[in-house]
Amino acid sequence: MAVEALLSSFLEILIESAGKSAVRQIGAVWGLEEDLEKLGRTLPRIQSIVGDAEEQQMKDAAVKKWLTALRDAAYAAEDVLDEFNLEILRKSNRAIENKMMGKVSDLFSSHNPLFFRFKMARKLKAVVKSIDEIEAESRKFKFAVRARRQTPPTVRQTHSYVVESDVIGRDKEKDEMVKLLIEQQDENEKIAVLPIVGMGGLGKTTFAQLIYQDKRVERHFQLRIWVCVAYVFDVGEILNAIISSATGRQSDLKLMDMLQRSVRDVLAGKIYLLVLDDVWNEVPSKWDDLKALLACGGDGSRVVVTTRSDGVSSMMGTLTTHKLAFLSEEDSWDLFRRRAFPSGEDADKQRHQNLVEIGKAIVAKCGGLPLALKALGSMMSYQNDEKEWSAIKESSIWDTKVGEVDIQPALLLSYNDLPSHLKRCFAFCAMFPKDYEIQVDMLIQLWMAQGFIPSEGTAAEPEVNGHRIFMELHRRCFFQDVRRVKESRYMDFWADILHAYFRRTYYKSDVDGYCSLRTCKMHHLIHDLAQHVSGEEGVALLEPYTAAAPRKDVHHLSLPGISASSKIHETLGKFPALRTLLVRDAYFGKAVDSISRPAKLRVLGFHNLNATMLLNLARHLKHVRFLDMSYSGIAELPEAITTLLNLQTLRLSGCQELRKLPSKMKNMSNLRHLYLDECKELRDMPQGLGRLSCLHTLSKYIVGVGAGRGIGQLKELNLSGKLEIYGLGNVRDAANAREANLHSKRDLHTLALCWGVVDWTEEESLSENVEPRAENSEALLEALAPPDGIKVLSIWGYGGVRFPTWTSDEHLLSRYQPLVEIHLGGCRNCQHLPSFWQLPSLEVLCLKQMDSLKHIIGGEGGGDRREQTFPALKRLVLEGMPSLERWREVEGGGAVEEGKCFPHLVELRISECSKLGSMPRFPSLKVLFMLNGNRMSLGSIEKLSTLAFLSINTDSVTVDGETRSALLRDLRFLEELNIDGRNEIELQGEDMNGSRSIGLQRLYVTNCDWLFSSRRSMFWKSLVSLHTLGIDSCQDLTVFPEEFRGLKSLKSLMVWKCNNVIDFLPVLPSSSSPSSSSMTPIGLPSELEDLFIFDCGRMKKIPRCPASLRRLVIVFCANLTSLTEDIGQLTSLESLFIDCCPNLLSLPLDLQQLTMLHQVQIKNCRKLKLLSQDLLQYLSGLPSLTILNCPILEKQLRKKRREVI
Repeated sequence: MAVEALLSSFLEILIESAGKSAVRQIGAVWGLEEDLEKLGRTLPRIQSIVGDAEEQQMKDAAVKKWLTALRDAAYAAEDVLDEFNLEILRKSNRAIENKMMGKVSDLFSSHNPLFFRFKMARKLKAVVKSIDEIEAESRKFKFAVRARRQTPPTVRQTHSYVVESDVIGRDKEKDEMVKLLIEQQDENEKIAVLPIVGMGGLGKTTFAQLIYQDKRVERHFQLRIWVCVAYVFDVGEILNAIISSATGRQSDLKLMDMLQRSVRDVLAGKIYLLVLDDVWNEVPSKWDDLKALLACGGDGSRVVVTTRSDGVSSMMGTLTTHKLAFLSEEDSWDLFRRRAFPSGEDADKQRHQNLVEIGKAIVAKCGGLPLALKALGSMMSYQNDEKEWSAIKESSIWDTKVGEVDIQPALLLSYNDLPSHLKRCFAFCAMFPKDYEIQVDMLIQLWMAQGFIPSEGTAAEPEVNGHRIFMELHRRCFFQDVRRVKESRYMDFWADILHAYFRRTYYKSDVDGYCSLRTCKMHHLIHDLAQHVSGEEGVALLEPYTAAAPRKDVHHLSLPGISASSKIHETLGKFPALRTLLVRDAYFGKAVDSISRPAKLRVLGFHNLNATMLLNLARHLKHVRFLDMSYSGIAELPEAITTLLNLQTLRLSGCQELRKLPSKMKNMSNLRHLYLDECKELRDMPQGLGRLSCLHTLSKYIVGVGAGRGIGQLKELNLSGKLEIYGLGNVRDAANAREANLHSKRDLHTLALCWGVVDWTEEESLSENVEPRAENSEALLEALAPPDGIKVLSIWGYGGVRFPTWTSDEHLLSRYQPLVEIHLGGCRNCQHLPSFWQLPSLEVLCLKQMDSLKHIIGGEGGGDRREQTFPALKRLVLEGMPSLERWREVEGGGAVEEGKCFPHLVELRISECSKLGSMPRFPSLKVLFMLNGNRMSLGSIEKLSTLAFLSINTDSVTVDGETRSALLRDLRFLEELNIDGRNEIELQGEDMNGSRSIGLQRLYVTNCDWLFSSRRSMFWKSLVSLHTLGIDSCQDLTVFPEEFRGLKSLKSLMVWKCNNVIDFLPVLPSSSSPSSSSMTPIGLPSELEDLFIFDCGRMKKIPRCPASLRRLVIVFCANLTSLTEDIGQLTSLESLFIDCCPNLLSLPLDLQQLTMLHQVQIKNCRKLKLLSQDLLQYLSGLPSLTILNCPILEKQLRKKRREVI
């Protein structure tokens, strides 16, 4: 293993640290100058022989052992030199403070100088002795001295690279597979499965993508779903991925019955194509569990499986397995050539003719493997000399079998060709698990924290050099799938709980707007290579508590989320040499109080820490450079954090309880990135942040009152990324505002200017008591011009009447043309908008509480029939705008009426716009929220024939008396309808008369008693596709219409706050006896699987349920005394939840007949008791039983358990 191939760049960093003048100065004061000089002489001599040692270690175990000892000694030296630098920082800060206070200070004084000098002398001498012994031992190996290899030259003529989608040599295979999927039937199986089998790097994923994106496939299948499975075949994770891919909305459901139900909702009756990419599982039972849930799709549905394993193929496949072929010699050369000669080999034919012949010989050794061809081709593009090409062709690595994992020789050659600092950066990525989506900016910050990024003798910032390293590794195919994604907002925990209870899909916008976050992945073979070359330096443990023996050689550790029961302290005790600890996705576990003493850590990423642990950590994190405490429930960041003078990155995003930052943060002179977004309780900033001259990221700044807290603190900061400025009401005047120097901060992509201090995304910010004078606000905003090229602009609580001159047409279309999102809120005096409609890239426009605004498009905007207005806008929000009368200032003809306006608008949200009475015919609109406080014409809504989602408040629409409008007459693509309001509107229209079915799949009604009148019977009968129904606050409802029996597709029924419901459905005379004394209750729909009842106060018992019911939830039913008497017939019931039913007396004895029931939760039912010992024993034996605040029942269970013991 090439474990120590990372040492060269490490030693270079040590040489630089040992030679720093400040280190030598303090060494001289403490009498350690000789030891430092000796270290500085020895390290370069060792570095000169490391290259030869790296090669010999593959054949000589003694050399490998020598390199391991050198690595450990180098780490020890790094720690000692870091302590020297830390002491220098402490003294420097103390000197600055003393100077400001008028005191005189000796730079090298200390609270206990003798003790510190003795300690440092002992540590340094031990390091020097160890390295001397290592150098002496090296002589017996007779290593050859090699000059340090320089960074390779830049690419000949161009630095461009082939687009990933430009696939070579797969057209014929793709056509065959597409025809197979569309035309061939499999009568023996409900689900037809096509396996695609091939070795890693052969292009299985790319081949599946070609099939997936083929136009014939897109037309044939109603639904296409892509899921990356990888090593762990977790059915729950796969089901969540299916839901997310199919709906475009993130699914994080935990309970299996909820997942099963949701997948059925998504797939029911649809002809779908599901791609399961990279499957490793060969356990038939796991595939059977998943396959059973996929059978609800329409006939002709297909599953494509990509795998390396013939065992997976034989287990899952029903169609003939497709063995993906290696590329032909011709196609292999074509792929290699595009990488190796990006400008074409004919560009300099005489120069390249010999390289072509050598290149073809190299290609032959790659065996038609696309990943190897791309990686090696990219590498060869750096080599200009024929000798270098020949050396690659003749390398012995082609014949070497490396390690337990079969590393492709071509990939190992590509790695060996990297400069030493790129090797170290790449090897570090082994700590991320396979298929992990890595945040690029965070990765660069992690590299910085470990000292992996060399200065290269330039004045460039380390972030810039880190970006170059990343792009170089990407160009060489070590990273792939680089993309930009939307920065996720903090997940609302309670919304997740409500979703779990209600089974309600809360709408999440599909419009991303500006995507600021870059992510990437590593191919599996590349990941194998990273793990191989890193040795034990980078470890990604999928099961964090399985390591049995302590490991002193592990330096970088990555763990999955830590739950409340995890023994994190015990686990970390096994890794005393850790320099990196990243705990991924640990948001909602129990806050951790303590971990082992992490004395050597440079990186700590651990969400959900508490204040006690932070205080303990601060004593041991003197070396730390990167600290991520996002989503922790801390109210105050301890002052001890400011003693972490090496800290470069501090992430506090989503700490929603954080109220105070340490007062001495100004002393953290190395701090470069401070993330404070979504810290909603933070109301002020510490003094003197302007002293942090290295700061590049400051996502939130609150202007305060007093010295060191004003907006002028931003003046000298070279900020990038996102900046949200709050408290602009505390800015004195325009001159004071100009001190922020915003126009010069050209690396910002997002800027928010807020006069209040509450987060601008929150509704509370609109009601803040901020009443700035109009003239003062206008002058301030004029002085706060954003930098050119800004992508996202938010202005909140602005009190001016006019917008500043920098929003005029001249500036808007020159300086701010790249704007993608604009958010304006609480600008109550503004009567006109700037010409936002002209911006060519604007995708999101959000306007809230613009009390005086009368129109969206000003002047003659949209008047030219040839001109599109808002040409790129996809999402528009209009809320709280009582003066808004029209879409355009000048009425009559033009683009608004003819569809030239908002040509690509997908989502529109309108509320409290009482004067806006009509809408244009938006040609692409899919989602419409017509909420309360509007007076919109119903005719304007029913013309939006492209709608798929509609949420409407009927009290906010008007009906033209001369026309019979009908909401659903033309909305033929509508899938979900949320309807609220007591105002009765026509849904179908008399011309439909129930003759045409309605394709609605989800219907939620609130305060709509009129919808259950006998006149609406034809409406209910037409809902043949409805699978989800929610009914909320319909107080006149006592029994449900008989037509409910006809809802044959209904799977989920939810009833909230219908206080007068006595029984769900009426009863009919028995066919055998029509007398009133023999009545047969009408059951719920026969295919119902999910029943939720919330706050139905008069209901005394649960109605008769069908045998298909899988989940029953009953909450806040005060008069409920018993469940349905025939509960024993619910043979499919899996989950039962009962909460806050104070008069529930007992559970039916038949409950113990339910063999499928595995989860029961009963809470706050104080009168409940069990009438049978058998039933008590049955409940005690369930896999999941939760009883809380049910004193009689809990007492019975405790007694039963004692008897068992």
